[in-house]
Amino acid sequence: PAYGVVTVAASAERLDLTINHVAYPFEHWHYDVFSGQEAGSEALAKGMKAQFLMNVRGEIDRVELPLEPAVKPAVFTRRADSKLNDPAFLAKLAGEYQLAGQALRVSADAGGLRLFVPGQPEYELVPMRDNTFKIKILDGYLIRFVMNDDGTVKEMQADQPNGLFIAKPATRH
Repeated sequence: PAYGVVTVAASAERLDLTINHVAYPFEHWHYDVFSGQEAGSEALAKGMKAQFLMNVRGEIDRVELPLEPAVKPAVFTRRADSKLNDPAFLAKLAGEYQLAGQALRVSADAGGLRLFVPGQPEYELVPMRDNTFKIKILDGYLIRFVMNDDGTVKEMQADQPNGLFIAKPATRH
C-alpha cells in the first residue's frame, strides 16, 4: 500500500508502467520479465526488472518490482475490472438461473454479488475481470457471466475443478 498503484499499458513495442504518476518504459527481456528503460531525465527504472506472475489458471495476476534495493520486491496484485463493482452493472447480473433443473439465484446489493444454491451456504462473489467472479470461500471455483449484444445475460458459467456448467437465465414474465 505504501507504493500506491502501478498501471500497466501496452504498446506495439513495449510496456509502460506508471508508478506514482510517472510513466516508465519497459521492454521485453526474458519470458514474463521486462527491463526498465531510461525515459528522458527519468532513470529510476533503468535496468529494473518487472516480473509478471501468474496464478494456477495461467492468468497474469500480479507484477513484482524491486523498488528499493534493501527490501524484497514489492508485489502489486491486479485489480478487478471497475465495472464489476458498479451497482448498475451488477443489477443486470442479478436474477434466477436454471442449472440442470435446479434454480440458482444471484442477488446484487451494496456489498456486491451473492450466489444462492439450494441446500448450500450463501456464496460471496469476488470481482476479477471479464465478467468473472471467484467464489470467496471455494478455491478454484469461478462464476462467469456471458452477455448478449443488448447487455442482458446470455448464460452464467460455473467453472469448477470438475467441469464447466452452464446455467441459463430463468424466463421472466
